[in-house]
Formats: sequence, structure tokens, C-alpha cells
Amino acid sequence: MYDNETRLFLFDQEDFDSQWFDDGEGLTYIIGGPNSEIEGPDNKILDALNAACRENAGHVPEEVADALGLTPVGDGLKRWNEVDGYYHA
Repeated sequence: MYDNETRLFLFDQEDFDSQWFDDGEGLTYIIGGPNSEIEGPDNKILDALNAACRENAGHVPEEVADALGLTPVGDGLKRWNEVDGYYHA
């Protein structure tokens, strides 16, 4: 989440601990918790992830991610800082 007043990103442990996917082109999708919106570019993949989350109680099954060409980002590769926000190594 970005704070417009401070112009810094805010850390949310729930988002950091959630499902992250990479599309192979440098775009990251963060599924977040049940009360979060999916973080990622507004495109057809995001639409498909939203549909999958609605159908699977806020979780994206591995087969759906595979069909979309997404690769899971491992916990050891997840990064965050207040200037750049969430990203992965």
C-alpha cells in the first residue's frame, strides 16, 4: 500500500506472507489476504486471478497459476522497502 502523504510504501505482513507470482516479464502479482486486493498490473492476468480468488476462498490454485504462465515466488526471494514497495529478487 502506498501512502500519498509520506510518499512511501507501507509494510503489511499479511501481503508479505501471501502468494506471490512472477509472469516471466518482470511483473509481480501479490494475492494478499482475504481483505486485500490483488496487487499487480491491471490486465487479463489480474482479471483471471481475481476470478480464481473468488472461486477458491482468496487462494489461487497452482494449476490456475500454471495455466496463466505464472511462477510462484519463494519466501526467500520476497523483498520490501519503503521507497520501492514490494519486489522480488
